[in-house]
Amino acid sequence: MLDFSQPGKEDIKESRRVIITKRMLKEAVVELLNEGEAKQLSVRSICLRAGVNRSTFYAHYPDQDTLLTEMTQETIQAAQAFASTWFGKESYRNNLVNMLEYYKAHASFFLSLLRTDFTIPFIQCIESSIWEQYCQKKIARGLTPTENDRYGIAFTTAGSVNVIARWLTKESPKESTEEIANILLNLFGKIRFQVK
Repeated sequence: MLDFSQPGKEDIKESRRVIITKRMLKEAVVELLNEGEAKQLSVRSICLRAGVNRSTFYAHYPDQDTLLTEMTQETIQAAQAFASTWFGKESYRNNLVNMLEYYKAHASFFLSLLRTDFTIPFIQCIESSIWEQYCQKKIARGLTPTENDRYGIAFTTAGSVNVIARWLTKESPKESTEEIANILLNLFGKIRFQVK
């Protein structure tokens, strides 16, 4: 028999505790990544920074690599969600501004991610998502995507990530998300891989 009852107060309290603990662990990872290499992360260093016991850590993750992978996957999923709307009904600019707002809000981890072994897979995931949409749009118009198109998207994706990283690396970015979106769109316009 299925139980459709509402979660009790203790279940909600436990969920909040799990969310808070995971957030503390993730913030500790970001701080440690900003100080050094991902390879130097350890369960001990994360727990010390987060102020939690190792048993608490192990209640949520088997090791530090699983935590880092989860954080990376969350960032990749957010990037793919933005990329999946790239050729949608909203304007490119609106989608780009939304993506930039996300990265600005998560700047520490985004920049830390770019200093790990996950950099290339991260860029490839975004590129693949944009390429899928691009192909669908082009085929719907009776056109065939070319290898040059793929190179254009690869170039633009990698370049965009680097422009965003440069913008976020500044002490206090002078450009707003809208201004960076305009800079990127201007650069995109110089590369001819648009769906026509």
